[in-house]
Amino acid sequence: FSTSKFWPMVKALEVTSVGLLGAMVQYLMAQPASPQDKNHPVKRAVIAPFGDDALAFGERFGIEVHTEFNMTELSVPLWGGPNPTARGTCGTPRQGVELKLVDARGNEVAPGEIGELLVHSDDPWSISHGYLNNPQASTEALRDGWFYTGDLFTRDKNDNYFFVDRAKDAIRRRGENISSFEVEEELLAHATIKEAAV
Repeated sequence: FSTSKFWPMVKALEVTSVGLLGAMVQYLMAQPASPQDKNHPVKRAVIAPFGDDALAFGERFGIEVHTEFNMTELSVPLWGGPNPTARGTCGTPRQGVELKLVDARGNEVAPGEIGELLVHSDDPWSISHGYLNNPQASTEALRDGWFYTGDLFTRDKNDNYFFVDRAKDAIRRRGENISSFEVEEELLAHATIKEAAV
């Protein structure tokens, strides 16, 4: 990704839809505003994670913005847009999937509580059936028809899902779980910080 080459490349290739990581949006938004900001062929941007500047990006550049959650093992179980207003959402479940959030014992958690995201698809071929030459990882990820993502989420009463962290990346401090992802997002919001890893 190159901030300076992004819009010229989009115009030269006549790109109408783009996928952007949140940091890319921040880099593009940091560029000086121009009367040419809406002079491009892009109609839609899928942005993940969907930070505070995603809607501002859509407004500034005249683009419909969406968000999603996906893994290489899945087929986009969460999708949001156009222009979702739930701050930080990864979207809502798409048609054809069933989702649930569970605690460490496998019990479903209530809205607002943190749990691991499990995915079940109506189309079994849209989810990975395992890992090549790694039966242990396959057994851990696939149980009773559910794919265990290893990602922690919360959801609200409107079925918007919010990424919290990878289960293995969460920081424990004095009995409290702290999201390394959220700490990174706060650090990256500072104007002088370009990259952060917690």
